[in-house]
Amino acid sequence: MLFVMTYSCDFREAVLSYKQKGHTLKQVCETFNISQQTYCNWLSQKHQTGNLNPKKHGPRKRKIDPKQLRQYIEKHPDAYLKELAEQFNVKTSSMHVALTKLKITRKKNHSHTAKNQKQTDKPS
Repeated sequence: MLFVMTYSCDFREAVLSYKQKGHTLKQVCETFNISQQTYCNWLSQKHQTGNLNPKKHGPRKRKIDPKQLRQYIEKHPDAYLKELAEQFNVKTSSMHVALTKLKITRKKNHSHTAKNQKQTDKPS
């Protein structure tokens, strides 16, 4: 999980008030070590919402629902990766990542082949 540090509301207020005291945008950005885009975002947020509270960031919505994927694999255990990807409307690489996260291996068991069977009928 990615952890993003945010600037405090007091710091953001200090930056905006420093600019209001007559300093140039370049001076503000150099003094507080922020980008011009950050300053513009804060100024826009102040005008739109009236505060400078950091925005809440929640978890991303995923295309592939883990429960649905497990259910589908239970019903279709021999489905190829490409078929799974088509079913969930994603790329095969995305499906591979989802399966890896769920610790589901797609390797088929080939123990039924004659090569892998023990030969018990050999004459001694």
